Amino acid sequence: MEDLRQTKEWADWLATTGWIVERVKTGKKYSSVFVRKIPLLPISFLKVQRYEEVVDWRGLVRLKKKHHVLWSVLEPITEEQEEDAKRHGYRLMRDTYLPGKTRVIDLTKSEQTILSSMSENFRRIIKKGSAIKTKQISANEFYADWQRWARSMILTRFQFDKLVEAYGRKAEFWAVEEGGRLLSAVMLLFTADSCFYYQTWTSNEGRHGGEHVILVFETMKRAKKLGKKFYNFEGVFDSRFPMAKWGGFSEFKRRFGGYEIEYPGSFMKWF
Repeated sequence: MEDLRQTKEWADWLATTGWIVERVKTGKKYSSVFVRKIPLLPISFLKVQRYEEVVDWRGLVRLKKKHHVLWSVLEPITEEQEEDAKRHGYRLMRDTYLPGKTRVIDLTKSEQTILSSMSENFRRIIKKGSAIKTKQISANEFYADWQRWARSMILTRFQFDKLVEAYGRKAEFWAVEEGGRLLSAVMLLFTADSCFYYQTWTSNEGRHGGEHVILVFETMKRAKKLGKKFYNFEGVFDSRFPMAKWGGFSEFKRRFGGYEIEYPGSFMKWF
């Protein structure tokens, strides 16, 4: 499963927002390395996220020296990578930069099989809401109501615009509309084999119905139509790194079925 953090589009986006993009060999491939200079100081921070296979440590050390890196963070995906990082002096952090767990729906299964793995309540909502229509909206429409309804926002308008620009047709926005009002919307980002449920919002009116359940199911069908193999919910509650506010929406994601992927966490080293 290709992760967002290792796509060309993600690298292009970060490059426009002040990050320096480098590459380091990981196994037989190369992974993106992101470096951020500390303002007014001759030092930098470095991160390598969701990389494949083990790191070429000589190559990484060269990059650290080149950019005068004071501290660096690795976010591996396997136990082998975790142990390799520990052998090279990296230690597990109390918090993570990326979610330690995510929930994934296998889109290679039939639509009926995907539906049958959902909670009984969600299946009922989808069946009753068959007349509810979803539609594709613009990035501007999404952002306007995201500002209004989202309980937390992680992107400034500049960052958002650059992300949309970097992903181009690999970014889509879908919404549920009723009476000319948007009730709920989602921002999808696509990699070669996956659809990421990246950002979302729901209005106060939309919170009282099941429109967002229908919207998510429709975007699963959309991703399946595009030939994607996985629908990645991009993070759920992780008891190892607890965040209380994640409980509600993580339960929402769990009711769609699928399976959880657990990552080792974030590992940090000085120098």
